[in-house]
Amino acid sequence: MAPDSTLGLAYFLGQTQSQEGNADYTLQIYDLNTYALINSIVIPNVIGYPVQLVRWGPRGIAFVTNNGDNLGTDAPGLTYILSGPEIASTTPALQHTPADRVHFTWEPRMRHRHAASLR
Repeated sequence: MAPDSTLGLAYFLGQTQSQEGNADYTLQIYDLNTYALINSIVIPNVIGYPVQLVRWGPRGIAFVTNNGDNLGTDAPGLTYILSGPEIASTTPALQHTPADRVHFTWEPRMRHRHAASLR
């Protein structure tokens, strides 16, 4: 989550229920005063797991990923930079169907050497 008090917006990056298990993520933008959903933007084919989200400039947002694996290794990932008027707009986007809310699933990762010692 990244807030922007200047615009009065809050940005959340996560996956909807239908995106679980694939590489698509959704950026949802909420009004900080009314908590209304302003926009929902799908970001397809993200490589790795998003770990940090930041606002930059007048209409940009960026996030970084790591490429953790099932052994618990957090390898370096990628930096994603998004920019456009829809990032900073405080006017709700036209939505034909209600957007699914994003949610976060937290799973502890065990390093390989620790996993072996638990047996």
